[in-house]
Amino acid sequence: VCHWMCPSVASTAQKDLQCVVDHFYCTTPTTAVSDGAGIANPRAIWSLSYNMELCCVDQEMMLAGTPTNLYVTSDPTSKIIYDEAILEAKLLFKKICPDEMDFMPPPPDPEDIVYEEQVVQEEQVAQEEQVAQEEQVAQEIEEAKEKDGADKGEVDISPDIAESDRAVSDKEQTEQQPATESS
Repeated sequence: VCHWMCPSVASTAQKDLQCVVDHFYCTTPTTAVSDGAGIANPRAIWSLSYNMELCCVDQEMMLAGTPTNLYVTSDPTSKIIYDEAILEAKLLFKKICPDEMDFMPPPPDPEDIVYEEQVVQEEQVAQEEQVAQEEQVAQEIEEAKEKDGADKGEVDISPDIAESDRAVSDKEQTEQQPATESS
């Protein structure tokens, strides 16, 4: 599908664009047109031509006969330069949004765009890093306690062993006390 557009010179659009269509397409069923390199142009199966009257809207004149919530714009032209269309859009923007500062503000730097998924992933990574740091600190504290205990000659004993050692020491103390006679 191709769309060709040009200012009207001849009486019909078909006459205006026939030379372009003939150059790019084979329009007759019996002949094949070559582009000079030996490659045949594709066959045009169906074609439509129409004339369209372009209008240029005078905004001040349109205000008199249109409702306040209706805005009319000019038709696009065949010009490649869009300065007039942008100027017209800017004027309409100021009428519709008078308090807005920027018409077509520059887009943000792609590196500055933050996507919701990216934020969630960054939070998960930060949380995982925090957990890993806490585990590392706990392990370092445990290793330091073990090292201090080994340096002082202390041995970690279970409560059962400590209880039996206390009972033995109590028995030894009672055996060492002199017996007293009562009269």
